[in-house]
Amino acid sequence: MPPSQTPNHADEPLTLADAVNLALKLHQAGDLAGAERIYRGALDIEADIPVALHFLGVLRHQQGANEEALALIDRSLALSPNESGWHNNRGNTLLKLGRDEEAIAAWRRSIALSPHRADGYPSLERYYEERGRIPELVHLHAEYVVASPEGRPHGVVARSYARLGRMEEAAAAYRRWLDEEPDHPVARHMYLTAIGQTPERCADDYVATAFDNYADRFDEHIHGLDYRGPGLVAEEVARAAGPAQGALDTLDAGCGTGLCGPLVKPWAKRLDGVDLSSKMLERAAALAVYDDLVCDELTRCLIARPGAYDLIVSGDTLCYFGALEQAFAAARAALRPGGLFVFTLEADEAQAGGYRLGLSGRYAHRAEYVAQAAQAAGFEIRTLRAAHLRNEGGVSLPGHVVTLARAG
Repeated sequence: MPPSQTPNHADEPLTLADAVNLALKLHQAGDLAGAERIYRGALDIEADIPVALHFLGVLRHQQGANEEALALIDRSLALSPNESGWHNNRGNTLLKLGRDEEAIAAWRRSIALSPHRADGYPSLERYYEERGRIPELVHLHAEYVVASPEGRPHGVVARSYARLGRMEEAAAAYRRWLDEEPDHPVARHMYLTAIGQTPERCADDYVATAFDNYADRFDEHIHGLDYRGPGLVAEEVARAAGPAQGALDTLDAGCGTGLCGPLVKPWAKRLDGVDLSSKMLERAAALAVYDDLVCDELTRCLIARPGAYDLIVSGDTLCYFGALEQAFAAARAALRPGGLFVFTLEADEAQAGGYRLGLSGRYAHRAEYVAQAAQAAGFEIRTLRAAHLRNEGGVSLPGHVVTLARAG
């Protein structure tokens, strides 16, 4: 086309759609004044442009005019009620107005409209986190995982289903993991939790694999959970054994990275440690408080050392045993007469049997069962009291702190 016939696009009138798109670009670039002028100009011509109404509302929210912002956003949603991101923006505006429950409802509406997208999740997540509503935060994260499982590890998806109480779907996710890795000990163990089976104890390869994988971040993670186990054990040792005189041959049974070791060292003439995880033992060795560290199964180690110890401590290890009779008998055999066995357990007084395998993969025990098993093994019960062990999912994890003495 000759130059004289080239159309002059600059002379063509700007449509309302073009104007709104220009306002959106200015808005995104941070030119709020320019964007506001065009949004309002477009709405003067046509009052019911949903996009212009909504993003003028967002702009006024950014400027702190939240009452006007809410009115504009509500008008836009009356015209386009299924825009999930717009409900998220409405929730943010309501929050600024101090209308928290309505804000939560708006974010929830956003999530319901697009559960696989992130529109409403970050706002609600931030709200729960800032207010310390951790159980709701954990539940929300699980919702997001199961709504968008693509590319996530089977174990992460399965645990999320379990947190939501959707056990058939949790079992199916663990089953898919097992189909891909039939010999994976963690997949095998957690599948049992999902289908409600309760073996008498955790398999050795499960414990070793789980804690080898956990070793590098164990200490940092556990201290963020208000972890009390080692301190509770040390307090019981002080009560039961009296002043620390460095006179007791001591075993830290299930020593892990060595959190109990430094706390009970003042009572120990000799301090040994045993654990199934070689990676955890590497970290325990770095503390230089143990005289000997052995990678072995707990009961096997105890049986191999008859009458070797005055004191055995075990912080959060017997929660990997359901039936306690074998562990108690082995501990008694390894103790000298009058020797002490101090340990923690997770508690569940509501279940009917002596113990229950929880969705965490650990066991919780009834106090009555613990006492019966201890007495049957030949122990006297010095202490069996309830205690807070740590937080899990934002909720206090109840437990038992137990001190037994070898009779005879």
